[in-house]
Amino acid sequence: QHTGTDTIIIKVTKALRAAGLESSDLIVGIGFTKCNEWTGKSSSGRRSLHDIGSVPNPSEQAISIIGRILSDFDDCSHIPCFGFGDGQGVRLLS
Repeated sequence: QHTGTDTIIIKVTKALRAAGLESSDLIVGIGFTKCNEWTGKSSSGRRSLHDIGSVPNPSEQAISIIGRILSDFDDCSHIPCFGFGDGQGVRLLS
């Protein structure tokens, strides 16, 4: 049985195929700047937008959905993920 999100993912994947998408080399970048804390205070229950908890945060939800859709179009089944903006420099997270 599919959830509402699963149904949408299936529909978007089919629409991308119908539109002619054959492959995608997705790269994810996650910004760890203070902006995520400031924005979260007004929009995410006073928590950082990247706060890890029992419920996926907005960033986790978006990355999961985009990854699930575009993974069908990725030839190597590997989606690199980079982090930046926390003073550590740009680095590969996955």
